[in-house]
Amino acid sequence: MFNSYTLGLDIQEQNITAILIKKTFSRKELVSINNINLTQPFINENKTINSILLTENIKNLLTTAIPTPIPADITVHCSIPTSKTFIHIFNLPVKISNNDLKNALLFEAEKIIPIPISSLYFDYQIINENKAEKKVLFACVEKNIADQFLQILESCNLNPTTFNLKNNAIINAFKSKKKKNIQDNVLICDIDSTILSLIILKNQKIQITDYLHINLSDIENILEQIKNFIQKFPEKINKTILNGSALSNNEIFNQIKNIFPREVELGNPWTQIHVKPKIIERINKKPEISKEKAISFASAIGLALDNQNNINLIPENIKEQKLIQKFVLLTNLISSFLIIYGLLAIYFSIITWADLNYQEKYYQITKNSIDRIESGGNYQTLRDNIQKFNSEVITEQKIEKTLYSLSTFLQEFRDYVPKNIKITKINFDRNSQLILLDGIAPDRNAVIALKKSLESYPLQKSIDLPLASLVQKGKISFIAKISINDQKLPPYAMINSNQNVKK
Repeated sequence: MFNSYTLGLDIQEQNITAILIKKTFSRKELVSINNINLTQPFINENKTINSILLTENIKNLLTTAIPTPIPADITVHCSIPTSKTFIHIFNLPVKISNNDLKNALLFEAEKIIPIPISSLYFDYQIINENKAEKKVLFACVEKNIADQFLQILESCNLNPTTFNLKNNAIINAFKSKKKKNIQDNVLICDIDSTILSLIILKNQKIQITDYLHINLSDIENILEQIKNFIQKFPEKINKTILNGSALSNNEIFNQIKNIFPREVELGNPWTQIHVKPKIIERINKKPEISKEKAISFASAIGLALDNQNNINLIPENIKEQKLIQKFVLLTNLISSFLIIYGLLAIYFSIITWADLNYQEKYYQITKNSIDRIESGGNYQTLRDNIQKFNSEVITEQKIEKTLYSLSTFLQEFRDYVPKNIKITKINFDRNSQLILLDGIAPDRNAVIALKKSLESYPLQKSIDLPLASLVQKGKISFIAKISINDQKLPPYAMINSNQNVKK
């Protein structure tokens, strides 16, 4: 899912090299490699391409790759032969806006390119900018050349994405990963069988670049060309990297190294990618692609690594298709993201709702439990209160059964006293259950009538009314003692009940 495969295909007039790498995040790993030296040129004198010859060689290159054949229908970053491209660095005023830069470049390019701009595919790249000027790398290729390359690659079932410059590919292959080397001024010399490519980097950015046709047998001329190129750069060169298939001849390398006192080394593009030991064993068995000849693969490795900001001379319709594909891919990614985001939002909404529902139910259950506890407590309290009330009622009933109303008792007792008898004092002793009655009777007969009336009182046990007072004439004062039978006294509750009934 996170792996992507990219093929770097370096097509030059004398040879074709291919590197297939697998990209997994920041890791780049070699998958397959191959190189073919061409026995005859595929570009004719009339600038047409022998498509049959080139197609056969590319297919052979892919099927015989080590350790496994390179599959078709794969993304390809390709270089067009250096001799068929034109490159130039323009120094333009910094005040020219990026929107006007294209027109300014075309105006300047028409002055030095002998071919009509309308017959070219071109691209440009700002390589440096300061307060005074912009340095812009301009590159172009004839449309008929690029179109033929495109048709050939598609006939090989390949999916070309970029037509890059070999010089840019070499820079990708030799970019330093060490921070201390980033500030160095580096000279890169790529010496092929017929082409000398020269590049000077500062801060890993192109300062000047050029390519020249050479004859390998004329070493002195090659060295002179390198010296003249260096003089165009005003600063000191700290390091020189030599690269190219011609350097498999150690004599050329040694002569260049003896002339330049600066640090000189053979390029090692393998530092940019990881190669498994088993693959190294396989490729070392094939002399033309052995690791000792890695400098021959620098361009292909740089192409496979691909820097999106590099020059791209592929036909415009392919660029538009790639832009549309990127747009569609981006749209699909955004749509997928939105769908996933929506699904996640729904999922988390459901989870949140379920959690809230659970919390609500938990709260309700807890509340009901508390209510039950409180209800149980209230019930218990109510029950205790009722029991207490019943106990008090029972106690009161018991008390009422043992008590009686004195006022009611005396009122009933008074009814048994004749009306002609005047009561002067009445006293009731609860302890002895004795009524002491003092009064005045109008005569003797009234006293006798009083005694008879009191004897008919149902609650009396005995009556003590001395008859000595009966001999008196006129009004008679008397003192009577009436003993009461308390067991016959009506209870207090019964008296109240009877009174309520009467009411």
